[in-house]
Amino acid sequence: MKRALLLYAFLFLSFSCLAQGNNRGIVQGKDWAYLFTTPTGWIWDSQSLVKQNIHGLFYKKGEKYNPQKLHIYINPVALPENTTLQELISRDIAGFKSEYNDIHYDVDHKKTLKSGKAVDIYFLNDGKSKYFQSICFVPFKKLVFIFVLSARSIEERRENITYYYELLDSFFTMEKQS
Repeated sequence: MKRALLLYAFLFLSFSCLAQGNNRGIVQGKDWAYLFTTPTGWIWDSQSLVKQNIHGLFYKKGEKYNPQKLHIYINPVALPENTTLQELISRDIAGFKSEYNDIHYDVDHKKTLKSGKAVDIYFLNDGKSKYFQSICFVPFKKLVFIFVLSARSIEERRENITYYYELLDSFFTMEKQS
């Protein structure tokens, strides 16, 4: 156990040295950390959504965060005990459906991340509310990292999906082994 914690600390410090530019970052929680490279032309904002426990918020350079504008965020969520990933996804989708009456979703794209992990990309569309998202659930042992690209039109989402994939491909996580 002590050796695992030392390895975890070494890896964290090693990646901290790599993340000194403003295009790379590390977010650490209890028993986990994740590393990423900010998409080209975007900035990382680690403060605006802290109250929602989101430290990975991204938007285009020259912009300020506005929930009504284009942005991407990473939300680490603990996977409840005895809950499958599919149950968590179904619960999330049901929540969107109850909040946005006209929302439709498709699992329209499968992607294999550079880490080798295969994931599904969900596309949620509500033209009436101008709410268009791409959502990816990246599972780990006790956590699910939810990547969300939020846009105001299908075209805006389509024009920016490569930045979303760039962030997904740069993502690396470490989780304490128990």
